[in-house]
Amino acid sequence: MDVSDLERLNEVLINYVSEIMDISRENIHDDMKPEDFENWDSFNHIKLLLTLEEDLKIKFTDEEIDSSFNLKILREILSDKIINKNN
Repeated sequence: MDVSDLERLNEVLINYVSEIMDISRENIHDDMKPEDFENWDSFNHIKLLLTLEEDLKIKFTDEEIDSSFNLKILREILSDKIINKNN
């Protein structure tokens, strides 16, 4: 995975978080978590994960779903999945 792949991944993630959670891109940061935003409920969280799975052609494990309630962690999970998928 090169820098352009990471940039695309980050862009995809930010776009979906913004769209699904109805959060402006300027308010999105690595430490954000569901408690910080009213629209980040369990339904929208699952919607986000399913959208990412479909777009990126990946599958989250139950453990990854349980641990992905932080944008930084979610980005790390996605990066690992993309790296492993390409190897």
